[in-house]
Amino acid sequence: MSGALDGLRIVEVGEGKALAYAGKLLCDLGAEVIKIEPPGGDALRAYGPFPGDQPHPERSGLFIFLNGSKRGSRLDIATAEGRAGLEALLGDADVLLHSFRPDEAARLGLSPEPLSGRHPALVVCAITPYGSSGPYANWRGYALQAYAGSGVAFRVGDPEREPLTAPFDQAELQHGGLHAAAAVALALVHRDRSGRGQFVDISVLEAVTTAVSGYGLPIVVYRGRPPPERSGRRFGSMHWGLFASNDGDFAAYTMLDRHWHEFIDLMEHPDWSDDPRFASIVGVPGGAQSADEREELVDRLEAWFRERPSAAIWETTKRRRISFHPVHTVGQVMESDQMAARGFLVPAPGDHPPLLVPGAPYRLSETPWRPPGPPPTLAGEPATGWSERPRAPAIHPLAPSRERAGTEDAPLAGIRVIDLGQVWAGPQLGRYLADYGADVVAISTGSRARAGPPPPGPEQPVAWEGFFRNRRSLSLDLTKPRAVALFRELLEHADVMIDNFTPRVLPGFGLDYEDLAAAYPRLVITALSAAGRDGPWSDLLSYGPTLTALYGVKSVFGYAEDGRVMEDASDLDPISATYGMVAIMAALYRRDRGGRGQLIEIAQGETGFCGVAEAAIEYSWNRRDLGPQGNRHRVLAPHGIYPCA
Repeated sequence: MSGALDGLRIVEVGEGKALAYAGKLLCDLGAEVIKIEPPGGDALRAYGPFPGDQPHPERSGLFIFLNGSKRGSRLDIATAEGRAGLEALLGDADVLLHSFRPDEAARLGLSPEPLSGRHPALVVCAITPYGSSGPYANWRGYALQAYAGSGVAFRVGDPEREPLTAPFDQAELQHGGLHAAAAVALALVHRDRSGRGQFVDISVLEAVTTAVSGYGLPIVVYRGRPPPERSGRRFGSMHWGLFASNDGDFAAYTMLDRHWHEFIDLMEHPDWSDDPRFASIVGVPGGAQSADEREELVDRLEAWFRERPSAAIWETTKRRRISFHPVHTVGQVMESDQMAARGFLVPAPGDHPPLLVPGAPYRLSETPWRPPGPPPTLAGEPATGWSERPRAPAIHPLAPSRERAGTEDAPLAGIRVIDLGQVWAGPQLGRYLADYGADVVAISTGSRARAGPPPPGPEQPVAWEGFFRNRRSLSLDLTKPRAVALFRELLEHADVMIDNFTPRVLPGFGLDYEDLAAAYPRLVITALSAAGRDGPWSDLLSYGPTLTALYGVKSVFGYAEDGRVMEDASDLDPISATYGMVAIMAALYRRDRGGRGQLIEIAQGETGFCGVAEAAIEYSWNRRDLGPQGNRHRVLAPHGIYPCA
């Protein structure tokens, strides 16, 4: 089978993890990517990890992971000759990915307006720390500044200590690079409908802010409260989070009183559980629990967890379908039965010792992702032109099948989406599609709570204005045959369906994924479950804060000096949604060229694991299981967050 983006030609020039990751995601989906390195090689060749800790420019695990299957070219684009070589490649390219700030781009002849004049159908994407406009546009910056400047670091870490950034530059990979890949794929879909290329401006800082502000921002804007502060080992207003078992750490989180009452039941109803102050995990009727009451509850829970091993707790919570999971290390995840069953870890070819790296976190039924090939080498012959691979057929322009007033020029005008999203990941994906012109119909089944902090009144949570904007809605009780028939009628007129239920839910309504794909061959069906549809973890109930524990992400958040794990930023839901956007845009791009719709399966835990690829490489090569990283960096120094007056 060919990839969804087969026939696309992409030039990647610049530096940094965000740029390389955007190119990797598009390359894995079938695009031909020529990576232009300076004559001395990409700086990522010096990053490591290295096998046996022996630095070598051809054996940087991070470079290998980010650049598998790309073709290599070496040009000094600071010279006229180098710029001429780049221009020759752009003459037959579909996309240019670069990381140059506006002043750098102008010196290199890569500003948007001149490029558009020379190549009107070219999609140009600049991935920079602060974007290509505004007072910070020409500042230098790294993932650390994006995480701090977005307000996210303010919330992560011990309240008595310095804030924490996300280890391994996750702001660049999981936000900047990922959003760039999604936006480029969206721009390509728009090019099919308009015949025009465009400039895509990605700010890593804004990508982090957009993704992670979902819960905090409405509290500040609509309720006038201060932003959430660092809570150490606790998460959110309900003071659930990490608890020390007698042999490790355990993550506990729930949004529903049913889970809380199940937990009380498995604790065999301790005396304090009859106290009306603790009858509801979200607070006593008429108001939230006081700080003193929450602390009292936390103390009681900590005592219970300390007396028990993590494995015993997990066996009980799994049976009760409660979203409590152990904090696994990255090595434990890599050695788990789940990874083996799903085949998520894949070999990275090249002239180096055997290496396992994360695969793609999405499975596309008609156009599978391409396992990585060898990365470019400094010793190999540089690519001077494009390969003989067939080009993707041009479609200029493709008239949308449906119109919506006021959105005729939006990238997704005429695309209709049936949105079964719940809590955060699904609604966030629906929001992305709606914001770019799709006609999104949110279906409420009444089975789970919608996302959002406590409502300002009886009507709806304030976060609905962020998550559920720009769409229509409908309530259907899918336990009723008539409702199922109406749902199927909606699918007759839809292009995309999304849900983030556990794998058992839709089949329980008589809506099996494969049957739906067969019945509606042009439909792109996207299922975002916690751990995927197969493997021993597939039926686990989970939310983002406990899923990051299960998949090892949480194990690297914390202070290196004492090794204590801290709560992360709880950004797994929007990260999963953005991977969903990449996959859906690629599937629509392929469908518009005479292909079919397809079934896309996304395991949200696997999307999180992609962000700790450096730790996975370290374990694969050196059997070193990295713990909390603090604000340390593998290459940059000084690198930290420091108090000032």
